[in-house]
Amino acid sequence: MVGLGPKRKPSRKGSMSDVPKDLLEQIKDLERLFTVDAEKLKKITDHFVSELEKGLTVKGGSIPMNPTWVMSFPTGYETGTYLALDMGGTNLRVCEITLAEEKGEFDITQSKYRMPEELKTGKSEELWEYIADCLQQFIEYHHEDEELETLPLGFTFSYPATQDYIDHGVLQRWTKGFDIEGVEGHDVVPLFEEALAKRGVPIKLTALINDTTGTLIASAYTDDHMKIGCIFGTGCNAAYMENCGSVPKIADMKLDPDLPIAINCEWGAFDNEHKVLPRTQYDIIVDENSPRPGQQAFEKMIAGLYLGEIFRLVLVGLHENPNVDIFPGQNIAKLKKAYTLDSSFLSLIEEFVIPIPKDGTSIRSHLTLTFYRDPFENLTETHELFINRLDIKTTRPELELIRRLAELIGTRAARLSSCGVAAICKKKNIEACHVGADGSVFNKYPHFKARGAQALREILDWPKGKRDPIDIRAAEDGSGVGAALIAALTMKRIQEGNLAGIKNTEDFDQTTTQHWRDEGYDVSYLPWNGGGKQYREKLHHLSDDLDLGEKYALVAYGEAAGGALLVAQKPIGKLCVLVAYYPTILPSSSAASPFPPSLRVLVHLAGSQRVAPKYKSYSYADAEPGFAEHDDENFDKIAAGLAWSRSLDQVRRGFGIEVDLEGAWEGHLAQGERERLTQVVVMLVEFKTKDADATMRTMVPEPYVNHIPTMTGGIGASDLRRFYHDYFIPSNPPSMRMKLISRTIGSDRVVDEMHCSFRHTTEMPWMLPNVPPTNKLVEVALVSVVRIRGGKLCHEHIYWDQASVLVQIGLLDPELGAPGLGKNGVEELPIVGVESARKVLDEEGEESNLLIADW
Repeated sequence: MVGLGPKRKPSRKGSMSDVPKDLLEQIKDLERLFTVDAEKLKKITDHFVSELEKGLTVKGGSIPMNPTWVMSFPTGYETGTYLALDMGGTNLRVCEITLAEEKGEFDITQSKYRMPEELKTGKSEELWEYIADCLQQFIEYHHEDEELETLPLGFTFSYPATQDYIDHGVLQRWTKGFDIEGVEGHDVVPLFEEALAKRGVPIKLTALINDTTGTLIASAYTDDHMKIGCIFGTGCNAAYMENCGSVPKIADMKLDPDLPIAINCEWGAFDNEHKVLPRTQYDIIVDENSPRPGQQAFEKMIAGLYLGEIFRLVLVGLHENPNVDIFPGQNIAKLKKAYTLDSSFLSLIEEFVIPIPKDGTSIRSHLTLTFYRDPFENLTETHELFINRLDIKTTRPELELIRRLAELIGTRAARLSSCGVAAICKKKNIEACHVGADGSVFNKYPHFKARGAQALREILDWPKGKRDPIDIRAAEDGSGVGAALIAALTMKRIQEGNLAGIKNTEDFDQTTTQHWRDEGYDVSYLPWNGGGKQYREKLHHLSDDLDLGEKYALVAYGEAAGGALLVAQKPIGKLCVLVAYYPTILPSSSAASPFPPSLRVLVHLAGSQRVAPKYKSYSYADAEPGFAEHDDENFDKIAAGLAWSRSLDQVRRGFGIEVDLEGAWEGHLAQGERERLTQVVVMLVEFKTKDADATMRTMVPEPYVNHIPTMTGGIGASDLRRFYHDYFIPSNPPSMRMKLISRTIGSDRVVDEMHCSFRHTTEMPWMLPNVPPTNKLVEVALVSVVRIRGGKLCHEHIYWDQASVLVQIGLLDPELGAPGLGKNGVEELPIVGVESARKVLDEEGEESNLLIADW
């Protein structure tokens, strides 16, 4: 007899009834280890906010918070053809992207190339050569026999890098399994461009970006509500738009404080100090065995590269625990191999864990989800997975533990990830927005998005029953389309004359532009573009946006200088100064000046320009046109420096600015006193605190110092810091005394004449290198020439009479003469000792001309 009736619903009492007690206890222990409750999430988020803010300061913090020099969102109407290069942790992708005229539309052609594992720990040259080869193959395949114009390239370089310019980047540290020597601390762009140049590929790098910044911009291209871009993949990161005024580390750029700038957080480094993240013993092992122990603490708990490794370590630990019976009698050699599993392995296990609302309503309408294991679910797939990948046969109880462990690790990763999103929203007071997320973990790991959304609700205490105001959704192609868009935005900025954070422009020398900004001026660039009526009209309208009482100056070069001089013969509203470098045309006039009396005009002429206008001008012998442009082949450092000082003085006078350079210098010395400065001769400082870093903070980023007689000092911040820390600050004798004799002030230079005295009781590498202490008294006259730019020291030359010093410590005797010199030899060397310095103090204290025989 057969009984018919409605099908019974499956029991929902759980599937742990057949799990042995020892495994049940281990599951409970794992739940305690890997579960992060709402209270802990909030604590982590609050600390995250403070670390984000710290990263924006000059001093910085664990999270780098790198300015990217992406300074606007796209409008959706960008057009043109661009290349994009995406260098991820697994693949190298080359794309050609055409931005269409329709809003938010584009066409893409792309090719993928596997990133060989051996390159990740190989030589730097091998990496860049391989990348250049891939680009060349792409161009040859898709544009065979075509004559191509130079294609602008957006390079997605998804590794922590400091960017003073959008088209350059200094690698801070490798991530994603890379560990190539000789790259960290160096600009990656010249290395990349050198490899391209060898192949003659028609490509110009326009923007170096991070994939996260690309994700932000690509998502905003099609979604006006997009505020944050995130990557949850092999690594993890976020980017968002900050106001320039909220980024103290770029305050010296003197940018409009309301101007937006994208910040590449590099938040994988969050909590490297291990203050709040709930690390387990397995997380600690992952960190200790990684290429960079102590770094990327956050990333090592949530990124796809590490989830499988954490899972593997737990299983190995359980197998080796004598109190736990798991995989008994089996060879787990494959499981013991580090990084043999990745997040995709956990994804396969979790694919059969189905989210079901607690009350049985539809998932779509419900806000609180639990992840429920159906007791009748077939675990065959996971069983076969362990056999095929690890040669391990699993029992039903073991499979239950394996599945729960995968859940716990995946859920913890999703919940911790939301702390970063919540932190940015809290910092920026964002109450509602879209967050664009990309990466293999977000896109492919089951339930990652839902788990993260649940964590956001708990952290931000959203009211129940309403739509989530902050929605993390799948992003657009950040490393491809995003890179192309950023290249387009960068080229647009160049055309508009906004060159902040752009180094290599074909239009003008960025270094000079930055020098004017350092002096406190707002700078805009007006391209010549052949001149003509349009250029003249632009000159006349430059003052349109100026307020009452404001003025502006023009500094022009070459053809543009000639054009500006011609236009300026008639009054131009609010123009107070015109500086013209090697103009191709000079207005002629019988009068002293053909210009309005209210306009200050200064002309700098190359030595080859055989003209002499009646108005104020300077000629620079042996210099050619282009001598003042750092990126010109005719750049002449000496002529450019002289012209700069004169131009700066003229511009200041035109604006009515009186810069108290001596006061600024004295202020610098006063600051030194606050830092326990005890002896000062310009930069000859002796700190009780021995603080070389305090010395470097008074200098521009790339200073140089030269002590002329011994050529000691250094070029660049790294060498100078080493010089001050190791060879200068520790070496000055405690008896050293300085007396200022005279001071001469220029537009950007301070020249000090001084009397220096000391007893030679310590070795002094900067003045007497390799000479042991002689205990001799020394007096010497010194002259210091310091150049100041933007309130900071740019360079310094120090001169003294080294022969006089050597005479006084007994290394040189004037009476030795030079018997073999000339017909009769020289009986006495024409040098003096202490008398030289004392005559500087008192011109009548020592007789003059004693070395002249017949005086």
